[in-house]
Amino acid sequence: MRLAILKGLKQFEKNNLLVHLTLKEFNSFLEVLEEKNRKKH
Repeated sequence: MRLAILKGLKQFEKNNLLVHLTLKEFNSFLEVLEEKNRKKH
């Protein structure tokens, strides 16, 4: 039982890391878009 919980936690951490990385990439993508918009105006 305990092993299953530990495995679940490890999997959750991996998923969390992926979500975190995706959010970071998304944020930098938004920043780039904002920069482009500023240059146009």
